[in-house]
Amino acid sequence: MIAATTSFASLAATHQTVWGSSAWGSTYGEAYNGAYANITAKYPGVHEIQMQCIDMSGGWWKCAARGVIDV
Repeated sequence: MIAATTSFASLAATHQTVWGSSAWGSTYGEAYNGAYANITAKYPGVHEIQMQCIDMSGGWWKCAARGVIDV
């Protein structure tokens, strides 16, 4: 008689937090879209994306994106 067994180390995905940021933008939209494009290009499949933008003096914007990937 031949017996076969299969073991799975882990079926559940774990999450890792990842970051992306924008270059300085002259508008909110430019900085926001830059950060979003950065994180999605670097980490395909990223989800639960949260954005944070800073309005600097002189009308310049900087945004950062934080999300999670399944590993």
